[in-house]
Amino acid sequence: MQKITKLLAFVFISSSFFMSCGEKKDSTDTSKQDTAKVEKKEEPKQEEKKEANKPSEDDIKAFLYSKEGTFGWRIDAGTLILLDFFKDGRLSVQGPDGEATMWEGKWSLAGDQLTMECKGCGEMKAKETVTVKMDGEKLVLGDKTYSRNKPQ
Repeated sequence: MQKITKLLAFVFISSSFFMSCGEKKDSTDTSKQDTAKVEKKEEPKQEEKKEANKPSEDDIKAFLYSKEGTFGWRIDAGTLILLDFFKDGRLSVQGPDGEATMWEGKWSLAGDQLTMECKGCGEMKAKETVTVKMDGEKLVLGDKTYSRNKPQ
């Protein structure tokens, strides 16, 4: 009798072991489960945010050109120089006397880097490359802020 009990116990344990080694079947119907998962989106890094908000070269160019009712950009503080950017790459520079164009140079844009060349243009450097930023309706070239010049 004792041998039969041990044999039955062995068979029971062995069968339980073999059954647990097979594929586990889920008793729930997966077709009825909600497949929508809430995925946590990673917050973009600060640098990526800056890149996403960075205007394109075409946007910057369009911003540099005068709008109807304006001509050029006047610096907000300091000198009275006025810059006017033309689509053909010319740069018109008006000095403090307020007369028509005093000097003419050229400009080019690569990304957000604006290069202005104008020899003998008063206080301006002969060639200077600055970072362009658009701040609302203000134009920031390097450390100088400009506003659109409107006739009075």
